[in-house]
Amino acid sequence: MNKFLCVCFVVVHTIMHGQNLKFNLSNTYINPFGANTDLVSFNPLFKLDNQVIINKTERKSIKHLPKELKGETLAYGFLFFEGNSASEFKKEVVFLVKDYNSSLASLYIDKNGNLDFTDDGLPIMFNKEELVISLKNENNASSAYHYKLGKSNITPNNTSSLKNRFASKYPNADIVDAKYWLTNQRLSVKLSKHTLNGKPITILLNDTSADGIYTFDTSDFGDRIVIFEGHIDANKDLSSFLRLGEPIDKNAVFMLFGKKYGVKHINQQGSVLEIEETDMRTSIKTKVGSNVSGLSIELLDGNTINLNDLIANDNYLLLDFGGTWCGGCIMQEPTIKKVFKTNKVNIVGIFDYDTKISVNNYVKKHDIKWPVALMTHQLKEMFSVNAYPTYILIAPNKQIVMIEFKSENILKHFQ
Repeated sequence: MNKFLCVCFVVVHTIMHGQNLKFNLSNTYINPFGANTDLVSFNPLFKLDNQVIINKTERKSIKHLPKELKGETLAYGFLFFEGNSASEFKKEVVFLVKDYNSSLASLYIDKNGNLDFTDDGLPIMFNKEELVISLKNENNASSAYHYKLGKSNITPNNTSSLKNRFASKYPNADIVDAKYWLTNQRLSVKLSKHTLNGKPITILLNDTSADGIYTFDTSDFGDRIVIFEGHIDANKDLSSFLRLGEPIDKNAVFMLFGKKYGVKHINQQGSVLEIEETDMRTSIKTKVGSNVSGLSIELLDGNTINLNDLIANDNYLLLDFGGTWCGGCIMQEPTIKKVFKTNKVNIVGIFDYDTKISVNNYVKKHDIKWPVALMTHQLKEMFSVNAYPTYILIAPNKQIVMIEFKSENILKHFQ
């Protein structure tokens, strides 16, 4: 895929005020897995009938259509967006697609969420393989959340199964042929390269909340900041760095070239960041090389197992963090089963945002042969899990050797 950069990379000058440092951050928005990632989410399209929009649970009528759309055959779709609390569909933006079955499709995005498609500006021509769109925050028009949209190019032998998978989620909507669907990537990460006392650093802001602004939130889906030494290639996977992210406030402390720096201020747009030297502690996060000898896990059946049990006979241990709701986890499950069949690794599946009932049903349906558990606060804090699936591989010496989001990389380790 082509790389999307809002502006060219530049090393931004640092303004120093005693112990304080101010950075003007560049507007470079990329996917957490890097600008060249091929990981995408499918955007199903639905046939518009009688000007009624139907999502998973609701149906609502369009208030106004542009004149040029009246009488046209249209499709519609949804994008997740938290930046408009007044949207008719909560946490979603609706878009219409004219000529969805041709190479000259055009998008009409209901940017303000009122289902009036006459007050959102001009349509966007989708005559290329990829298209970047911006969704502005309702309270801060200079801040936006960014998506990269693409053509699905789904092969004919996969269209039926994919359509059936989404049909169960949208039981009352009329799904169009999957070959006309779109794909999307969330460009949630803002990357900015700088220097600190003449040495290179990189600043990452992750708009995990998907609302177009950067605010303090300690929840799992709150925004995060990461500052680390050196410059990174935007094409590379950033997920290992994002695991080290901290909620955006004064308690976010990073060790840089032997000194600790805390966040003093950042504006909502994420365009200006101030840091200062501090004597506060940095948080301790597990990473590749960390020893996790104290690990114990309470399984779904009520039994508790410790690390010594799990790495017996010089086996590795794979912690598979996911959920029954996680499409990416389900897609990668066949590869994890291949890992299990190597007989070189024990696996524990850890399910987040689930219940005993949902996990038990999943285990039976997917014929899971390894023990499973529900996510706990202790496990989430210990391993800094904020994306799913996350695979953490622990060697017989009780050290973490891999933290991965792609199961195929785990399998390669044992081949």
